[in-house]
Amino acid sequence: MKVIILKSLCMISVILWPTLSYPLDVNWHFGAKIGAGFTHALVDNHSSSSSKLTDKSSLAGGVFVNFSHVDFARIQLEAIYMQKGFKRNGFSANLTALSFPILARFQIPQGVFLNLGIAITVLTGGTVNDSSKSSTDIDDHFERLEYDLEAGIGWEFEVFKGGNIFMELRLSYGLNNISTIYPQEVNLLTTHLYVGFQY
Repeated sequence: MKVIILKSLCMISVILWPTLSYPLDVNWHFGAKIGAGFTHALVDNHSSSSSKLTDKSSLAGGVFVNFSHVDFARIQLEAIYMQKGFKRNGFSANLTALSFPILARFQIPQGVFLNLGIAITVLTGGTVNDSSKSSTDIDDHFERLEYDLEAGIGWEFEVFKGGNIFMELRLSYGLNNISTIYPQEVNLLTTHLYVGFQY
């Protein structure tokens, strides 16, 4: 897993090196977004129906900044608050998390853009319910840190000079096992549809 993260960072750094070559000529953009979606929980990295846990709905929202001296490629840093969770055989987890993506943003003609990168996600709280009790002590069930691969595609349009509204479909795949109660590995795949504003 650490090798994948390091390779991802190296790839982003190589691709975006030109965007950092002239630090005195950097253009900055700031924005905010909100979104809704759902979380898939996969057991043993398989997506078959026998391995897939019940989906949970998810709300998310946060802020971001991106910067570059060129238009076609930018570095984007985000701070996102989101919900995660899953159900399985009477067990239910409703989690909250803070995610910090580091992305390479590529601008394509006609307002289309791509986001690719990694994220560090910190579980901040939640509730865990089983057939006999409810608990807010998530440390007995989950790892606090999750390492994610991020991929998104979106479309933006200008509403006034320098101000854009956008939509983005974002996928986030957890690389590490977050569960400490199952013998199998549990990875989370989160999908969100965002709307936001960038200036």
